[in-house]
Parts: sequence; structure tokens; C-alpha cells
Amino acid sequence: MNAGTYALVKEIPLANVLEEFRQSYWDSLTLAESLSEEQLQTIYTDTWPMVPLWTGIAANTNWHYKEHLTDIQKWFETQKPKR
Repeated sequence: MNAGTYALVKEIPLANVLEEFRQSYWDSLTLAESLSEEQLQTIYTDTWPMVPLWTGIAANTNWHYKEHLTDIQKWFETQKPKR
């Protein structure tokens, strides 16, 4: 999935990507905060992953960010101007 997304967005300027990332973070937070405890604990068997909703939210945000942080940091290092 990541490779497919990258292929679609690789030509988008970094500033635009970072702004979209920041906005998606706040959108995700707003959505998560609007859900009830019951909704967060519900397992929705028709969607992936089939775990309590809070786990799916964490997997697709915080855990996913941590998974790719090192790769992103390495990429940023390659973008620094040579001195």
C-alpha cells in the first residue's frame, strides 16, 4: 500500500505533503475525540483490521508513523544541501 501511495504522490512538493500530513493528523484527532467509548471499543467485522476501533486508529496513525520514522529521517538527511 505504501509503495502505491508513494507512486501517486512522489512528485508533490514536500511542503504540500507536510501540510497534508499535519492536517490529516488534526482531522484524525478530531474524529477520534468525537467517538464514544462504546464506538472505540466496538469491533467492526466488515472493515480492516477486525479489532476494536481504537486499535485500528492507533495502527493507522501513531504506530504507522513510528514504523516509518527512521526511513523518513534518513530521507530528510539526503535532502540537506551539501556544504
